[in-house]
Amino acid sequence: MFTNVERAVRFLRLKKGWAQQTLGVRAEVSREMVSRTERGDLSGMTLGSIDRIVGALGATVHLQLRWHGEQLDRLIDAAPRRYSTVGGRTILVSWAGWLRVEVTFNHYGD
Repeated sequence: MFTNVERAVRFLRLKKGWAQQTLGVRAEVSREMVSRTERGDLSGMTLGSIDRIVGALGATVHLQLRWHGEQLDRLIDAAPRRYSTVGGRTILVSWAGWLRVEVTFNHYGD
């Protein structure tokens, strides 16, 4: 599920010359959580814990949701939308069968 997280965390930790305990203290998690992350055993760990571990190493986590092998952003972008204009503002009133109101406006008056 999380490809190469374990290898990247271990590599960055060793590059800094830190023990697992040191990383745990800096990330405010237990040494066991660091060890589990490096083994790829992320089940039951919160995204917040993983983010703190990775953040303490100066890296970031990018979470991407896929559905049936597709990136959802492409599917969402392709969903039909209905717009309306109210008082000079464009309003999104319907999106993919859900009712949603979104107002767009220009801050600079262009």
